[in-house]
Amino acid sequence: AISLIPALIFNDLIKKSRTSYVRKFGKKIGIKDSVEITFEFKTKEKV
Repeated sequence: AISLIPALIFNDLIKKSRTSYVRKFGKKIGIKDSVEITFEFKTKEKV
């Protein structure tokens, strides 16, 4: 069980870095939040 702890921490760091990367990338395009990204995807799919 002890060997799993570093893997969980590493996995959590990957998730955090991924979301922060998506937000930084979104800000460059002009999207403020991931909620707006999913909203834009939904509106594009409907059209």
